[in-house]
Amino acid sequence: MKAFALNRQFNHDPGGAPVVIRLRRVSKRFGEIWANRDISLTIHQGEIHALVGENGAGKSTLMGLLYGHSRPDAGAIEVGGVAVRLASPRAAIALGIGLVHQDLLIFPQLSALRNILIGHEPSRWGWISETIARRRITSLCSEFNFAIDLDCPAADLPYAQRQQIELLRLLVRDASVLILDEPTSLLAAPEIERLFELLRRLRRGGRTVIFVSHRLNEVFALADRISVLRRGRLAGTWERSATTPAAVARAIMGEDEPSALDAAIGNGQQAPPQALAGGDLAAGNTAGMSRKAVPLLELTMVSTASLGQETGLERVSFQVAAGEIIGFGGIVGNGLRNLARALSGFLPLTSGRIVYAGEDITGASPASRIRAGLRRLPANPDEEAALPGRPIWENVVLGHHRRRDLGRAGIMRRTRVRTWVEQRLAELDVVYGRVDDPLQALSGGNRQKLALARTLAGEVRLVVLEQPTRGLDFRARAACHQQLRRMSGGGVAVLLCSHDLDELFALSGRLGIFFRGRLVGLESVPALDRQTAARWLLGAGDAAGAGQCC
Repeated sequence: MKAFALNRQFNHDPGGAPVVIRLRRVSKRFGEIWANRDISLTIHQGEIHALVGENGAGKSTLMGLLYGHSRPDAGAIEVGGVAVRLASPRAAIALGIGLVHQDLLIFPQLSALRNILIGHEPSRWGWISETIARRRITSLCSEFNFAIDLDCPAADLPYAQRQQIELLRLLVRDASVLILDEPTSLLAAPEIERLFELLRRLRRGGRTVIFVSHRLNEVFALADRISVLRRGRLAGTWERSATTPAAVARAIMGEDEPSALDAAIGNGQQAPPQALAGGDLAAGNTAGMSRKAVPLLELTMVSTASLGQETGLERVSFQVAAGEIIGFGGIVGNGLRNLARALSGFLPLTSGRIVYAGEDITGASPASRIRAGLRRLPANPDEEAALPGRPIWENVVLGHHRRRDLGRAGIMRRTRVRTWVEQRLAELDVVYGRVDDPLQALSGGNRQKLALARTLAGEVRLVVLEQPTRGLDFRARAACHQQLRRMSGGGVAVLLCSHDLDELFALSGRLGIFFRGRLVGLESVPALDRQTAARWLLGAGDAAGAGQCC
């Protein structure tokens, strides 16, 4: 653990805990917006310290200051008791501070090994020695039970293994402070538990973990201490054992504002899972599809090829009625992404057919499906559906630029466009400065809300959503769920693909589970228990009955 080898005289808190990082009245502003303001915070050696707050509260900005992405406008950062100037990520890494980004920094065309080593290639006599590197990384993989094919291109690996690449990138550099920004947002429940066990092992080995998350159930399952940011300021820090989800929720929302969770979290008790998912079982669409209902969407024996590490679909059949919310879950790599790709026209079928609104669209293009009102939100919009360096308004209008109400003869009218964009952003409470600001100026959660607002805009009949509440705080999750219920009430069908069982149970009328490309079970939510859903996740389902529509 090289970070503090040069400075063993740690500062200590009054309770005696050694302080590895101390922030003293740190502030950071972008234009007129204060992202962080007057924050004083201590991080102890060998603890898991959770940082929570609403979207745009300043969490990622603060972690960016610790990692050298930007410098504070005021205040000081101390590492190991010494004031430091973190002018770049290289400077932070040299002090043993590493960051696993919310949006993973992966070179998709390079192998896993090359991704881990980039910028830190071991050499002998001036030549890069992959033999030395492979031996070291293989040892780390064995120690932490990572089953990564080091020679496989990163683009072909599932999300969980790409995340492990970033972790290995830090571990091979002997990082002693690991910052993880929303690390569970695209992981299924079994993968989250494996990640948590890894983080606990790192803590037992003396490393410090800063865990940035919106999910209070995960925070209370993992963290030793919890800090809350609200509107760029530190609202407080608590020992996990000395607080409750209700108290933390109120700190996040503000004592002067009624919390969306107050009714669900009673007197300091643990929130029920559906509340933490931002939903309400009583308010959800819980009706199964009637046998007499005319399906808006029908899949018949649909199969596809595999794509990268994502399993191909295998003889999948189901129907969706107008106004229905149907949820699908599964462990990463078991076919959910290929289902969404096939429905939106980005993955051809090898057999079977898709009928939508009475028309066979099996061979239809993505553009024609969009014109027919079939929309899709990809699992990672920043990679697949965003222009980070372009203005916010361009990203919102993307795909809607031919709307007649926004222009004429191919020329968009600026005033109309700005008004339309601002209305779409307001619908999901996206926090931004100006619509002319670049998309990359928004927080991760607000970029997700923007992508969702764009997907739901216009005349929609069926929307396919992959991980729609990824990176959203519980207020934003609740708003998203309410928006989907309103659309469902208006006759829009919602096909929800999520790794979050709590969200699926809270929102869906029927719930199906994919395992190795097969729909192993599909049942109405009132008739389905979590134990059965968990068995389906592991492949113990009834594939023969999975194609039934009700």
